[in-house]
Amino acid sequence: MTSPTQKLRPQSPRSQLGQDSAEEHPSLGDTKDKQPNTRQQRATQPPFWLGKYALLIFAIVFATLAASLIALKCVSDSKDGFPLDFSSSEYSWTYGPTAVLIIVLSFWRRVDYYYKAAQPWRELLSGPVVGSRSLLLDYVSPLQVQSVYRAFKFGHYRVFATIISFFLLKGIILVSTTLFVVQHPSHAMPVDITYDNTFDAASAWASFHSFSRINESSISIGVGESGWYHGGSDKPVYAYVSRLRGDVVRDYAWNAQGGIVTQRFESTAPSLNLTSLTAPIDLFLPVVDCEDATLTMDPPTVRGSYYVWKSSTCSTGKNKVSRTTDIRYAITVAHHNISSTATNVTEAVKLNNHSAVVCKIGYKIVSVTATQDILSRNVTLAPAADHGEGRQLHNLTELSLSEMLMTDLDVASSTLVYNENVPRLTIESTKLGYGWTPSEALFQLMAIKLGGEFRPDILSVPSTLRKLSVEILEGLLNEMARQSLLVAKATNSTGGGLVSSPRLQMSNVAFWLMVSGFSVLSVLCLLLMFASSTRRWVSAMGGSIAGHAAVLTNNPSLQKILERSGELDEKGLTERIGDVKFAMTCASSDVRVYITEKNSSSEDRERLISKAKPWTPIAGSLYFATATIVIPLLAIGALELLQQLSNQRQGLFDVNKTDSSTISITRIATTAIFFLISTMVNSLDFIIATFAPYSVLRSRSAPAETSILFHLLSVSPFLIVFKSLRARQLGPASSNISSLLGSLLTIVSSGLWTLTEPVNVERSTTAMVLNWRTSWPARSQDDSGAAKTLNLIRHGGANSSVAIWQDVVLPSTSIAFPDASMIDTGTQSSSYTYSVGVLRPFLNCTVVPTEHLVMNPWVRTYTYALDGDQIGHKHMKIIWANFTAPVGCKGHDVNGKSYVSFNTSVEIADREGKSYHDRWVGSYLDLNLTVSDPSADCPSVGIFYGNMGGNDTSVWNMTALTCTQGIEQIPTNITFKGDPALGVIDEKHPPLLARKQARKWVNSTSGSSALNYKFKHFLDDHLKLYPTHNMTQLKSDCDPFFNHIIYGPKAMKKKELLGPENVSNLMDAVKKGYGEYMRYVIDLNFRADQKTARDELVSALASPSSDKELVSPNTEINGTMRQVITRFAINSTSKTILQVLLAVIAVLSLASYLLVKIRGTLPRDPCSIASTMAFLAGSQLCERDSGIIRRGAEYMTDGQLKKAFDGWVFSLGWWQKGEASVESEERSDDARTSGDADPPNETREEQGTLGRFGIDVGRPNVCKF
Repeated sequence: MTSPTQKLRPQSPRSQLGQDSAEEHPSLGDTKDKQPNTRQQRATQPPFWLGKYALLIFAIVFATLAASLIALKCVSDSKDGFPLDFSSSEYSWTYGPTAVLIIVLSFWRRVDYYYKAAQPWRELLSGPVVGSRSLLLDYVSPLQVQSVYRAFKFGHYRVFATIISFFLLKGIILVSTTLFVVQHPSHAMPVDITYDNTFDAASAWASFHSFSRINESSISIGVGESGWYHGGSDKPVYAYVSRLRGDVVRDYAWNAQGGIVTQRFESTAPSLNLTSLTAPIDLFLPVVDCEDATLTMDPPTVRGSYYVWKSSTCSTGKNKVSRTTDIRYAITVAHHNISSTATNVTEAVKLNNHSAVVCKIGYKIVSVTATQDILSRNVTLAPAADHGEGRQLHNLTELSLSEMLMTDLDVASSTLVYNENVPRLTIESTKLGYGWTPSEALFQLMAIKLGGEFRPDILSVPSTLRKLSVEILEGLLNEMARQSLLVAKATNSTGGGLVSSPRLQMSNVAFWLMVSGFSVLSVLCLLLMFASSTRRWVSAMGGSIAGHAAVLTNNPSLQKILERSGELDEKGLTERIGDVKFAMTCASSDVRVYITEKNSSSEDRERLISKAKPWTPIAGSLYFATATIVIPLLAIGALELLQQLSNQRQGLFDVNKTDSSTISITRIATTAIFFLISTMVNSLDFIIATFAPYSVLRSRSAPAETSILFHLLSVSPFLIVFKSLRARQLGPASSNISSLLGSLLTIVSSGLWTLTEPVNVERSTTAMVLNWRTSWPARSQDDSGAAKTLNLIRHGGANSSVAIWQDVVLPSTSIAFPDASMIDTGTQSSSYTYSVGVLRPFLNCTVVPTEHLVMNPWVRTYTYALDGDQIGHKHMKIIWANFTAPVGCKGHDVNGKSYVSFNTSVEIADREGKSYHDRWVGSYLDLNLTVSDPSADCPSVGIFYGNMGGNDTSVWNMTALTCTQGIEQIPTNITFKGDPALGVIDEKHPPLLARKQARKWVNSTSGSSALNYKFKHFLDDHLKLYPTHNMTQLKSDCDPFFNHIIYGPKAMKKKELLGPENVSNLMDAVKKGYGEYMRYVIDLNFRADQKTARDELVSALASPSSDKELVSPNTEINGTMRQVITRFAINSTSKTILQVLLAVIAVLSLASYLLVKIRGTLPRDPCSIASTMAFLAGSQLCERDSGIIRRGAEYMTDGQLKKAFDGWVFSLGWWQKGEASVESEERSDDARTSGDADPPNETREEQGTLGRFGIDVGRPNVCKF
């Protein structure tokens, strides 16, 4: 219609309406074609969301989701997850579950809303009930926490159940972001392999020989421990020493535990991502059976005595049998009491504190299944025990193997002296007669095995001797097999492999939480379905203003009690009707609300009116709206910052790929943050949707479809935008779009985080370095086992110290503040770089001129055995070096001059006083000089090396050296592989020594850099001679120092060191030999401890401060840590999507807040029945006589009401008392939008002179509250 606006002042609404034509002022009773028939009114049914079918559908959906998860879990577990065929990016799989649940949640909001909206009406139907629990009851607008508490308190369990279900769905959505994770499980498949070796004794025989043919079927028993074979090697023995001392280098290719000896294999397809490999292999098993034996002695005679052993399976002794077909080994510990007063030889020797075992030594080769973990290279065998009969090699019998073992022990016995407390056979006459050396080596191994617990009498306990004998012999047999029987031989075969590949797996925690949640939700839906439902429905229950007006029109008593309540605040309205009881009946033609108590007095009403103020909800306040707009903008910046940091640092933080808890917690926390943003946007959207019709009414003269019938809370979120745009309400449309986009935030945020590929990272780190000490004395009686350790290393019984690198000794370094989790997960794949001061020992040698060499005439010396018998004599000559001491050095004083003098004695072969054989000489000697001038380099080491003949020294080929000892500290950058405390140097980044910046240590007493350590007795006592393996060569006159140089592991030919032309070679050899030993002296003796005095501390820093006194054995240093790790990073795609969403949400939220008027619109929350009706009470719209709303309109649908109100316009504001302004629908398009400005000159003074505040037809005098 297009009639002009007319302001009328009728005597009564009926007479006014009668004057207007039907076309200009239509009413519900004007035309029959605009009236819905009664049958349609009464047929109005509750919304679908309140019906049993909706609940049944939701129960089925929740049950289906739970069943789907269970089915997916079963399939996932059976297949070790799902292949990443769609996308290898982990984040791609987190969207699906979250997206589905967001959709389900949006539909559940409808159920939640309608149950909340219908509950006050249900209370009225079951009345009478006080107003606070009916007309004033509001579950829609409060926070969910408040609503759920109130529902539980009032016993409204339907509402309570829907809200709890809402919370459960929210929680499930949070958990769903961690449902699918990418793991690397393994699945079995055949793999081509290659066996690298096999067992064969052919190569072992090359090291052994015999002077006569051995017939094992008839073995001759000899006296002593002489074996069948000659040759052999001490390598197996020393290898076992290394294993006993825990000094074996780990075999990173095949890490079989316990020193067992097996074949090994490897995959021929290294590109496969194998996690383990399984195949049958041969295992060498030593078989050593030892049993206790009774030890007795044959009656001793003047020629000696003999042991007799008797066990449960065998017995033996002197002349029991002459030939046998089996060999047992008797291991005996016995102490003898020898009486010097006994007259009878038989009674002179008595056994005391003894034990003996008889052992049979054998072996077998068994077949087992080996499984190797590819990552750790650890090998496990199945079966671990009960291996069955086994077999033997065709070219090696048990007897041969046992005799080979004895031969190797014999070879090692001359050099294996680790524990001086192990008794040795020292009677020369006895040693010359029979060979007892294998037993000496065997008991040395027992002492090493026992370590600090060893004492000579501990082996007298039979059980200890038996246990140790089995363990030692088995260990030796394993080392023999490893070194001699296991030979390289490639053979192709097929094994079983477990191949790892990235697959999508389900988190157990998330799975059970989601399944449990869906099950609870399904049960709640079924309970709601079987509970009593809302059978009658009127449009007012949906929350529309028109529906409330229809109910109020036909209830004059209710309208009377609410009249002039439109301007009251929440408290005032509650005081007016809170204690009044109401009841409602739904007749066939109308809805009646009955009042059972009187209203408040007019005086109270006036008092309450005077206190009314404009109401703004928290979510609609300027502060909240600003936060809702600003927080997304801040999140955009935060995301960009995180992205930049992630790009710069190759991820934000480290993560252990095997531990998904950190990943889950991070994802849940991130989702919760975006959940919060989404909740804030939803809260603002709720306020916008609530205020949208009132904002339009405030703009004056709004048609019904954009005002009293414009109720967005009851509309599906997916339809609000269409309804708003159709009504030309851009504010609610913008708000609804921002709310929908807010839901997408939760979905996209689930894929914000991702794991990077292994990356290299570099960080600063702090370590503690152990300082040096200078208090080790020059004439120490103990080198802390340095010479013993060097002897073991050179013989293969130990590995070099990790603290020694090339020619320097490294200080001990450890992480200052170790993090246990970091060490477990990252340290072994890390490298640490520090700058420290390392120590390098050195010798500076000079040649003594040959004219200063002299020889004394030979002397005869005699050798005696301990039993007093003379067993031989030898002739000795003494070589002297005499020369004037260097300036500043004080030696022997002769006639006021200081001389350096040192000598060595040489055994010669002579006949009638003349020597007939040239002799090799090699001697390391300590010199005794005193430093008188700190700048003097006084020698402290003398060297003789060369070939000597007669008394004429001029024809000798002899070189004498004097050497000065020193130590220098060199600044060095060291990179450790793994934990620095382990001392493993990174081969890819060897230490960088600043040798030009080296500082020499100075003797604190003399002030000289020339040091004066005495090592001769350590070297002679603990460096055991290497055999020459040449029976025709005479015994060398070289001492142990030169014996190791000439015959040791880095042997040099003697002639390469001989003569003036090879002096430089000799000096280098001496320096290397000295330096190697001295480095172990420093490693074992020069490190500070808590007992070290402050004045003896030397800083281990690369550049120590000279004015800073050390007070602790440790010094803190800074360094760099490099790791190859997996990092948790920002996914750029998800980040960009989130930023776009947040930007759009911020803009739309701002637009909606500006377009919909919130401040100054209403005095209270309009969501309760009483609050909405109070705005209508006393209006011309709700007067029954006005004819605008007829009886029975309560049952009309929104569509029917829209037709009925066609042509009428409505407004919100202050209406003059006793008059109204009626207006037909004629407005410009701009007047229909929610952004219309308030008319001017609406002041509080004007409002005070007006009558009622509320909604009515026409145009009010003042719109703003």
